[in-house]
Amino acid sequence: MSVYNGERYLAEAVESILNQTFTDFEFIIVDDGSTDGTCVCLDAFRDQRIVRLRNETNIGLRRSLNKGLKLARGEYVARMDADDVSLPRRLEAQVAFMDAHPEVGVVGCAIRCIDSSGFTIRKVCHPTGHGPILWQLFFYTPIAHPTAVYRRAIVERVGGYDPSFAHAEDRDLWRRVSSVARLANLRETHLLYRVHSASVSHRHADIQWRNSARVTQRMIAELLGCQVPFEICCSTRRWQFETADDAVQAARVVHSLYDAFVARQDLSAPERRAVRRNAAYRLLNLAWHWKREARMRDFLAAALRLDPLVPAKALRAKAKRTVVNAARKVRLRLLRSGRRRNERARSGGRESAGTSDGAAR
Repeated sequence: MSVYNGERYLAEAVESILNQTFTDFEFIIVDDGSTDGTCVCLDAFRDQRIVRLRNETNIGLRRSLNKGLKLARGEYVARMDADDVSLPRRLEAQVAFMDAHPEVGVVGCAIRCIDSSGFTIRKVCHPTGHGPILWQLFFYTPIAHPTAVYRRAIVERVGGYDPSFAHAEDRDLWRRVSSVARLANLRETHLLYRVHSASVSHRHADIQWRNSARVTQRMIAELLGCQVPFEICCSTRRWQFETADDAVQAARVVHSLYDAFVARQDLSAPERRAVRRNAAYRLLNLAWHWKREARMRDFLAAALRLDPLVPAKALRAKAKRTVVNAARKVRLRLLRSGRRRNERARSGGRESAGTSDGAAR
């Protein structure tokens, strides 16, 4: 774990690792030149499993993680962020999976997103099989970085974290690991992923998007043997296009990627079905947003050939998201109003106590 000025959530993150049911580990914490109370917070922990490093100056997450990797001695390395919470059985479940699947180089898990106060926002489930994960890797990061457990030897073999991919270092690493080992996710939720305004993903969103698009561009070039314009790679991830020509080019890329991917990968029947359905969904999204463009009709037809039920599934998924988001907003509003009432009640109690003391005096 690398931490930079992360005192607010650090104690909870550290405790969640120390309280794991799997106990045979060393906990390497790199303090990346923090100037807040991070050092004091870490001083409070006396667990002998903790190994601390401190950078005199802030050198960044990628270089700090590489320093930690050089110090690591275990067969497996588990990632953790200083603002997240690992559930108690996380390491036990992931180590058991890696022991049982020597062909897998990295395994993640499902996550539950929480806000700064710890309230649940949503649950995120990523694909579990190598084929669907590798397919989704063309478009986003299907293994959440703080959920990852990977084989140290394999990550060292592919060169560790590349500092040039700022805030997209995980996606670039999974791309390189996939060339020598398989990728996997557990279906179970083993991590609470905190979403807040001070997070790296929030503060450096634009840099993250552009470097992630560089990963997309490299992966497309490796599979198709051609260079796709960088802006098309950026837009393909965000589904935002300035012109119909760009949208048509993106749809052509997705269709070509699917054809080449299923031809090259040795996919099981369930994996092939999952990839086909996702490709259909992506083509449908592109075609629907530009439905007045005649050139998109071929891609809409291609989406329906891949999965005739994809329009109904897309509408059902959209309706479900709407209901879930509305319910989440109501729940958060009720929780926050309840918290405010409790705070007012406590402050009122203190005022009453103060008045009583004054009268007694």
